[in-house]
Amino acid sequence: MIQAASPSTSFDDATSPPSLALEWLSSEQTATRLRDVLLLQRFALITLWYSTKGSDWQPSEKAWLSSDDECGWEGVTCSPDGFVEQLILEGLFGTIPVEVALLTQLALFHVDAASLNGVIPTEIGLLTDMYSLLLSDNDLEGAIPTELGQLTLMEFLHLDENGLNGTVPEELSQLTALKKLSLSKNKLEGPIPLNRNMTNLVEVDLASNKLEGTIPSEIGALTKLTYLSLSNNKLGVIPTELGLLRALQKLRLYNDKLQGTIPKEIGRLIALTEIDLGNNGLSGTVPAELARLTNLGPRDLKLSGNDLTGSIPAEVCDHTVAVVDCGEITCESKCCQSRNGCPCDDATCASAG
Repeated sequence: MIQAASPSTSFDDATSPPSLALEWLSSEQTATRLRDVLLLQRFALITLWYSTKGSDWQPSEKAWLSSDDECGWEGVTCSPDGFVEQLILEGLFGTIPVEVALLTQLALFHVDAASLNGVIPTEIGLLTDMYSLLLSDNDLEGAIPTELGQLTLMEFLHLDENGLNGTVPEELSQLTALKKLSLSKNKLEGPIPLNRNMTNLVEVDLASNKLEGTIPSEIGALTKLTYLSLSNNKLGVIPTELGLLRALQKLRLYNDKLQGTIPKEIGRLIALTEIDLGNNGLSGTVPAELARLTNLGPRDLKLSGNDLTGSIPAEVCDHTVAVVDCGEITCESKCCQSRNGCPCDDATCASAG
């Protein structure tokens, strides 16, 4: 029965997690009273326990591998009819087994700040009820499975702070219900796959990867975005379509190898409280339209480390302090500060560059 439901499961190695789970399940009296679907569910959880060194992380209460109903195990939440819907676990070591796909009604799977390694199983793409997958701050490697694009109910996808590589699958653009996408601090390469169909996105964080190419102009269709961070990549120019993101509050594009000018259309983003364009190759003048960004906080207009010329518009100085390269851009007294925080008209600051 297990083999039919999970063809990739192997029992050839008697010490493997599936074999140990089968041995434990076969010796448990409770198992003889379970329906097949719930027997598969119990098997999947026990395999997960053995795959992640459960003896090291299981709590003293609500312990796994007990005769109690698995719906009462620590971190397990079930539906009224006894099917696992949520797993929120801490302190796991080891790998995510393919058998997790046997939890057919799993909708939320959270294991962050742990020591999971290996790859993300492609079989997770079978969990079509999944709306939240959070595997942040682990040691996962390999590619992001294209099969994740099948999870069309997904609203929250957090795979940041791992060692994932390869490209960001274009199939993720099929996740039209997605609200938050976080893939930062990995080793991802290639283009940014955002498209105009992902209109429910509120937060996007792809910072600290190796992404390259252009910021897609289609990003202008994502009008619910409040947070966009593409910093520490290898991108090209800032598209004028960014000016369509009227809900945007934080824009982080620093250290991205950006070229060209700062689009005047950014002045339309009147909800912005922070904009960081530092450490790029931007040239030209600072658009006067930035004076419209009256919600910027102190030092939240960051422009240093570029090749900008001219002066900071006087109107900008009415509501914020710009962080610039002192001596490169002229500005009113106390309107500009260097990266170290001292005013540009300060003699010590000026002598230090």
